[in-house]
Amino acid sequence: MMKKSIQYLHIGENHVLPLREIIGIINIENAIPPETADFIEKAEAEKRFYKIGQESGAKSLIIGARNVYQSPISSVTLSKRAMEKFWEEKNE
Repeated sequence: MMKKSIQYLHIGENHVLPLREIIGIINIENAIPPETADFIEKAEAEKRFYKIGQESGAKSLIIGARNVYQSPISSVTLSKRAMEKFWEEKNE
């Protein structure tokens, strides 16, 4: 039986995450709902929040198994990349 390789998702600059650790990808280009803002504040307080790129360029929020990442890449682009990787792995 061949061991499957780990798939990674590029989330901005020099950062990649293992695809299997990503729980969700949220669009934050528009207004952030209060619940999401509270979630970000809690992650920041717990030192589990990482900003990739400049604050003004934030487009998406990636919820990981352990951490939360703010990315300059759109949620649509990240979702497409994740799905491509997912299907690549399924077809191996």
